[in-house]
Amino acid sequence: MTISIDERGTDSRSDPVPNSLTDAASFAGVRVYITGLRRAITLTAADFIPRKTPQRNYDYIIENIPQQGTAVVHVQLSQDGEIAAQGEVRLVLHGSTYEWVLSLTRALDPLDWSVIRGDTTCKLPVPLGCVAVHRYPIREDIANYPEEALWLLIQHDSPRYGCPLNMVC
Repeated sequence: MTISIDERGTDSRSDPVPNSLTDAASFAGVRVYITGLRRAITLTAADFIPRKTPQRNYDYIIENIPQQGTAVVHVQLSQDGEIAAQGEVRLVLHGSTYEWVLSLTRALDPLDWSVIRGDTTCKLPVPLGCVAVHRYPIREDIANYPEEALWLLIQHDSPRYGCPLNMVC
């Protein structure tokens, strides 16, 4: 399972805004808590290691995901000790036929996800293997601009045996 922070957010469809793991008004207050794995995991901004990949700069990789069961992913964004946005997702684990990829961004509209405010359906050209897109509004008094949200993209990626779930190859 890979959890990543998307380095690019937007305040409109055309204006990229960098997401930062050190800026209090960005992702410095991120917290990801996952249960249902071999052990519960809590991640903060300090856990995301900068990577030199074309699409992701900040990744955290979790090894040895259980073959079955349900993982619960709780994401939270806080600023100055106050919760700005939060949400929870359940992932039904289906063995080892693919890898899970969870991507977080703070944006009005996520770049390259082909979704616009409130539309949380997977449709092309979102990244292949899209399972779900979740939008968690950021409190108005903490948001950097109107309608800013914390977004979570869930994908099945890197199939180990043929095609990802629900894909034609």
